[in-house]
Formats: sequence, structure tokens, C-alpha cells
Amino acid sequence: EETHSWTDAPSEQFRIRCRHYMTKGHKNKGLKEPSGPAGFRLEDLLLIPSGKKAFHIMEQYPLPPTYACRQPGAFPSYVIVFLVPSYHGGPRMNLLLRYERDTSSDEGIEPAHLQAYKQMIDRCAEPGSTFFADRIKVLPYLAAGAGWVMSKLVNNQPGLICAALETRQFQGDGYIEVDIDAEGFKSGPFSTFAKKIIDVVRPKVASLVIDLAFMLQGNEEAELPERLIGSIRLARLDLANPFVEDPSECESKKWIRRESRQNSKSQNGNHEHL
Repeated sequence: EETHSWTDAPSEQFRIRCRHYMTKGHKNKGLKEPSGPAGFRLEDLLLIPSGKKAFHIMEQYPLPPTYACRQPGAFPSYVIVFLVPSYHGGPRMNLLLRYERDTSSDEGIEPAHLQAYKQMIDRCAEPGSTFFADRIKVLPYLAAGAGWVMSKLVNNQPGLICAALETRQFQGDGYIEVDIDAEGFKSGPFSTFAKKIIDVVRPKVASLVIDLAFMLQGNEEAELPERLIGSIRLARLDLANPFVEDPSECESKKWIRRESRQNSKSQNGNHEHL
């Protein structure tokens, strides 16, 4: 992978709660299984600097009209924003991921399982809902650059984000946004564990390939099996010098390189620039 770049992460490496994870007496109770295809595709990753902690980023950086002006009943964009503190004297960062529903990935999924998934994501879009912020779960996976000990500590360790960090949900025209405050640690054992992982990974992020998967945690049998919203692979990010000048654009254009999707090429060769 290119340094300071992003692309899609393979879904099957992530382990999720199976259909009978909570079924009493079932042989598969407590079992996790490799994930199937995610229900959304990652459309954008933006690294947005800010002088102070800023919430509801989509209000300041609205969707393009082609996405905001949707047909009635169309799925909104699902936006995940990490509020990242200053690193080595640099600016604060907002790492924004925008996912769009991909119904082509529904092929082959049992109708009952697909219905459970749709009901979960629909609850996120209800007026005044905090379901996205309350149920979003992250699965990390260190794909390259980590030793055995670090990989064992991090890989496939699920985390209900709101149990460790402050989360807020916002809605607007064509989108649902959840903000995750990366320094807003709560009290409790999971928060302590999450902070330990972040403290171990962050100093080495420039040498790591980090895969992240996001889903809505299933807390009842009717909400299982779990299914990914989406994933991302972040390759050797340089947080000390997070912006790379794009020579093909104006001098003020800043971007993180995006690696090409399989079987496709961007207009700029092997990368799409943000």
C-alpha cells in the first residue's frame, strides 16, 4: 500500500456475532463468524483541520447537491467522524468517512437477515434518534507493520464506541452523522482498555496498515446476525505531516491518497485525490 493512503478493507477478516450468538442452548451461542459483504460502500475520506474541537462537521462541509437532493425514501449518507486531538503541535483533525448504501451487496443474504439489517439502519434515521451513536461498534485489525503482541492486543477486539468515548449524532439533508471524540474518554474498564490500545497504536501509526470495520451492535436475537456498515484500510498515516500537496490541483488543495478500487482506475491514474 502507498504511504498515507486509504482503500477498502477486506470484510472477511472481521469476526462478527452470528445468528445464534444469544440463543440459549444453541450450539452456536457465543459464536462469532467471518463477516460477509458490508451493506455500504465507502465514498469519501476527508481529513479536515480545525483550530478547536468541532462537532457536526457535515453542517460546515455539506454534501454535493447530487447526494443531498435525493429522491424521497432514498437512503441517506452514513457519516462517521473521528475528532482527533493535535499531534506534535499540529492542528486538530476531523477524520470523516462517508458511506453510501450498496444494495448490490445484499445478493445471497437470507431475507430474514436482510430485514433485521434494514430495521437496524432505519432506526438510525428516525427523527431525533441517537441509535447510530448508541450502537456503533468498531472492529480494528492491524494488517501490516505490527508485531505478534500488538496484533494480539488489537485484532478483532470489538468495541461499542459509546462505552468508551463520547459520541454525538446529528442529522441533516441527506445524511446522518455520528461524531466520535477521540479524547472524550469515559470511566470504566472498557474505556481503560480502549485508551490502552490507542496509546499503543498511535505512536506507531506511520508504520502500520490499520483496518477498521464499523457496524451496529446487535443486542437481541432479532438484531442478529451482525453485518458491517462498512470498512476502511488506512496505510501508514503521517499524523505529524498529515497533508500532502496534490500537484495536479491548486496549491491550497490538500488530500490523502486513495488507492484504486479493484478493476477500476481514477481519472488521476492510480489514485483518487480528496
